Amino acid sequence: MSESPSEASGAQPDPNTPPPEAESAATRSADGVRAPEAPAPAAPVASPQSSAGRPCPVCGRDWGSGIYCQFCNAVDGLPRDVRLATVGRRFAGYLLEILLIIVTLFIGWAIWSLIVWSRGTTPGKQLLGMRCVYLATSVRAGWGRMALREFVGKFLIMSVISLFTFGIGPLILYFMLLWTKKRQELWDMVADTIVVHDPRNELASRSSAVPA
Repeated sequence: MSESPSEASGAQPDPNTPPPEAESAATRSADGVRAPEAPAPAAPVASPQSSAGRPCPVCGRDWGSGIYCQFCNAVDGLPRDVRLATVGRRFAGYLLEILLIIVTLFIGWAIWSLIVWSRGTTPGKQLLGMRCVYLATSVRAGWGRMALREFVGKFLIMSVISLFTFGIGPLILYFMLLWTKKRQELWDMVADTIVVHDPRNELASRSSAVPA
C-alpha cells in the first residue's frame, strides 16, 4: 500500500492551515451563501399608543370624541365659560317650568315664553342661566327655531306620541338626554339644538346670521 508524500516524509501538518471543514465554510461564505446562525431573541410586543385626542383648551385634559369636553363640558366653537348643561340642571329646568306654569296660571308663562324665545331660552332656562344653541351655526337659537323646538317638537310631536302610547312614551323620552351623545331630547333633535349653561350671558349678543 502506497503512502502519501507527507506521510512518507514524516512531515507534521501546518497548524496555520485551516481544516478542510473550515475551508468549505469559508468558501460558502465567499460564494454569498450565509452559514446558519443562532436565532436572535424575540423583540417584546410594543404596547399600543394612547388614542387620546386633542387637549381641552379650558381644562387641559383629553377632550374626547364629542362636541364638548368630556371633563369640563366646554363646547367646541363657543366661549370658554359656556358649558353644555348638565343633566341635573336640565331636570331642574323641567321642574321649574312646571312650577312657573302653575304659579302664573299658564298665561303668564306662555307670554313670557313668547318673549324670551327670541333669546334662545325659555322662562325656566332663563332663570337657571341656560340657552339653546343651533348646532349648524354655533350661535343661540332664534325665535323661529325655538318655536320649532318648543311647539312642534315638545308639544305637537310629544302629544301624538302620548296618544299612541297611552302617555308612557313622553315619560320615557324626557329621560332621552341620559343616553344621547349631546344630551339632546327629541325636541332638540327636531330643531338641531343643544342646551348650554351661559352664566355670563355671553351668547346674548350672538344671534344667528341665518334665519333661525
